[in-house]
Amino acid sequence: MCAEIDPVGCHRAILVAGQLQESGINVKHIVARKDSQTIETHRELENRLVRLYFKLPNLIGNELAIAYKKQNQKIGYKVNK
Repeated sequence: MCAEIDPVGCHRAILVAGQLQESGINVKHIVARKDSQTIETHRELENRLVRLYFKLPNLIGNELAIAYKKQNQKIGYKVNK
C-alpha cells in the first residue's frame, strides 16, 4: 500500500488498511529489510504496532485502539500555527 520502508510509519497502513481488512480485503504490507523485502499481514502489523507502545499487551484490552491513536498522532499531518 505504501512506499515507506516500514509500513508502521505510513498513514495508509494506520488510517486505511484496518478498514479495508474489516471489509474483508486481505491486506498485506511490504516491509523492507537490510538486503531484502518481506510480506507482513495487516494483523502482524497490528501486533507489532501494539508492541511499540505496550511492553505487556492485553492488560486493559484496548491496546490496539490506543496504539493506532498514538501512531496517528506521531505520523499524522500537523498544521503549524
